[in-house]
Amino acid sequence: MEVLTELCDIVNKELIPSSNGVDKQNSCFHVFLCDILSDLRERLIYLMDVYMKDQILNYVPSRGDLAYPEQLETMQSINPSPDSASVSVFQPGPNMSLAHADLHGFWYPTLRRTIICLSKLHRCLESDSFNSLAPYCVNNCIHSLVKAKQLIEQEKTPWDANLFFIKNLIILKEQISPFTVDLVTKETSIDASKLKCECFT
Repeated sequence: MEVLTELCDIVNKELIPSSNGVDKQNSCFHVFLCDILSDLRERLIYLMDVYMKDQILNYVPSRGDLAYPEQLETMQSINPSPDSASVSVFQPGPNMSLAHADLHGFWYPTLRRTIICLSKLHRCLESDSFNSLAPYCVNNCIHSLVKAKQLIEQEKTPWDANLFFIKNLIILKEQISPFTVDLVTKETSIDASKLKCECFT
């Protein structure tokens, strides 16, 4: 995914603007680059879907991932001041990297991976495509948090599990706010039961 993201950046921000000339030769090259960018975006979306299933939905947490509230106690011992405990927000853009995400090592892994994935998609996809995929990524992340909450509840107490879940939901909400995406999905259903009864009467 990292390679595809870099290729999308190069084609979209460097090659395509420089090829947008008026002569016929540059025009053909511009169309060729647009086709390449479209293909890269399709591959990125496919890879994102595979990544979401393998690394988010089917993620198997370690004992350290579920060590709650021990993680809070460790964070408190490292950063005892209230200001240092505040959550910083990832800024989507070309500087987003795994090294930046490592600074947030106490986040649940699927949450951290989802934010990184959204940042990469935000850089490479058009707004309509990103807005349609972002709810899918966020829903998968929430589903993984629910599974982790249930596992913590089996080992600890419901209070610890709920605290873990609420904490990560708050972080998720703060991290996706820069994307300004509408996460409300509308579903339309048709009740054909009356029509079926009329057809058979």
